[in-house]
Amino acid sequence: MRRVVRLLPALLIAGALIAGVAAGVAADPATAAAQPAARIVTAPAGPLLYGQTFAGNVITPGTWISGGGARGGAPCLTARHSADATSIPTCGQGGDQAGGGVLRLTTNRRVQSGFVLYTKPVKASAGLNISFDMYQFHTTTRPGGADGIGFVLIDGSKSPVTAGDPGGWLGYRGLVGGLLGVGFDEWGNFSNRALWGSGPDRLVPDSIVVRGAGSAGYPYLAGVRTPQLASDHAMNRNAARRHVVIKISTSGTMTVSEDFGHGLTREIKNLNLDSVPGQPALPPTVKFGFT
Repeated sequence: MRRVVRLLPALLIAGALIAGVAAGVAADPATAAAQPAARIVTAPAGPLLYGQTFAGNVITPGTWISGGGARGGAPCLTARHSADATSIPTCGQGGDQAGGGVLRLTTNRRVQSGFVLYTKPVKASAGLNISFDMYQFHTTTRPGGADGIGFVLIDGSKSPVTAGDPGGWLGYRGLVGGLLGVGFDEWGNFSNRALWGSGPDRLVPDSIVVRGAGSAGYPYLAGVRTPQLASDHAMNRNAARRHVVIKISTSGTMTVSEDFGHGLTREIKNLNLDSVPGQPALPPTVKFGFT
């Protein structure tokens, strides 16, 4: 299943914003990839800290790192091939027109994983307001695709060079400096206590799940069942668009909202991160990525 992410008009970070990002991961036993449709993400009030569309075929060298698993899935830009230097490689010939591309995390082959991380620290003193479109679609396995997409925040003083564990861990467990992982989990193992040591005693398909810092043991903080996160049978990404807004206030309150095509719904409500034993406070700067 294809998993793609796009920042529109870019990844936006304002006052405390990251908006317009896209990313995804696929792993056993299914295939994955996700793509975003062309649309504008409106930045909230406050200074724009970062913006990135991934729509072209060049990302400024040194601003992102990316990688894939042993069996493939390295992220790439779908806009048509360019020989220019770029932080994230292009997918090759064909694909989207320049200006209409996305960041592809994985294709629709089995047992793949991909990750991208922004390498520059972003100020977090005003909180964070993060918006992005994600796409999970076109599985080639039955009954459906597996795993999902993770949005991750890490301590801005850390510089991981690889993702964490694949599969049900969505690239978050083992990520150096991991502060928070938000899993958009089609398969359900991002919740599973058997893998993590906390959470429900089963997998929970089609769920948004928040896990805490690696230093606290990646505790299960919240989870909620949702409508379908993926469009397994869709052949193009536009049919699979899901818009996400994540907010973290200066007081440590977190909300996660998602639009499944009928307007934003607040799925994770008023999660108090400061009340979690061992969970670090939001540091002065953060880095972010998709897995």
